[in-house]
Amino acid sequence: PTSQCSFCIFLIKTLESLLPKERTEVSHLLEEVCVILPSSYRDECQAVIDRFGKTLLDALMRYVTPEAVCALIHLCKGQEAPLMGTSVTPRLP
Repeated sequence: PTSQCSFCIFLIKTLESLLPKERTEVSHLLEEVCVILPSSYRDECQAVIDRFGKTLLDALMRYVTPEAVCALIHLCKGQEAPLMGTSVTPRLP
C-alpha cells in the first residue's frame, strides 16, 4: 500500500480503538485524534479529518472496515483496500 493508504488505515484503526458508541462523542473524538498521534502525523491527520470528517464519522458508525473507509475517501486504491461489499456513499464537502 501507498504511504497515504497505510497512514489512513492506521488513523482509522486508532479511531476505532477509541470509538465510543454515541455519535456526539465520536464527533468530538475526530477533533481530538490528531493530538494523540505521533507529531510527524499531525498535519496529515488534520488534513484528512478536515476534508473527510463527516464521511469518516458516517462510515465508522456503520462499522465499515478501515480499508473500506480509506478506499471510500480515495486514500487507498481499490486493489489495496477492497470495499468488501460495503455501501457507504461519500459526502464530500
